[in-house]
Amino acid sequence: MGGEALAPLEDPGGGRHGELGMLAVLGRLRSEMGGRAQTPGADSGLAEPCTPASWRLGREEDQFVIDLRQALLALVASRLDQAGPAPAGLRDALDGAEYVARSDIYSGEGGRLAERLPSFVFLALLPVLGRAEAVAAATRARQLSLRQGFGGKPRSR
Repeated sequence: MGGEALAPLEDPGGGRHGELGMLAVLGRLRSEMGGRAQTPGADSGLAEPCTPASWRLGREEDQFVIDLRQALLALVASRLDQAGPAPAGLRDALDGAEYVARSDIYSGEGGRLAERLPSFVFLALLPVLGRAEAVAAATRARQLSLRQGFGGKPRSR
C-alpha cells in the first residue's frame, strides 16, 4: 500500500468517479453565486495539494483531485470580498476535502465522491460565508448533482 500508483476505478454513473460532472457542478454553482471571477494567486499556496508521496494515486486520479481542490478554491474565491490573507480554516477545509477524496479513491470507494460533493462545498465555504450560506450552497450543489444524474437519491426530511 505504499506509494504505488493505483489503476483508475470504474463508476458507471459518470466516468471513474463522476469527476466531469462534479467539476461541472462546481463551475455552475460558482456562476450562480456570482462574486469575483478571479482565483487567489499562486502565491497563496491554497491551490497546492497537501498530499504526502505515500498518498499519490495514478496520474489521472491525482489530476482529478487537484482539479477538485482548485474548483473548490475558485468557488471560495468568487465569494471573497477582497484580496488578502485567506480566512482562518480555509486551508484546513481544502486539505480535508483532498484527503477524503484521496482516501475514497485509494480504498476503492471512489464512487462515493459525487455523494460527498455537497459536504466539500459546505466545508470550503463555511470559513468564508458562515453556516447558513454554506448550507444553502451545499443544498444547491446537491440539487445540481442530482440534475447531472449522480450524487445519490434525494434525501427525505
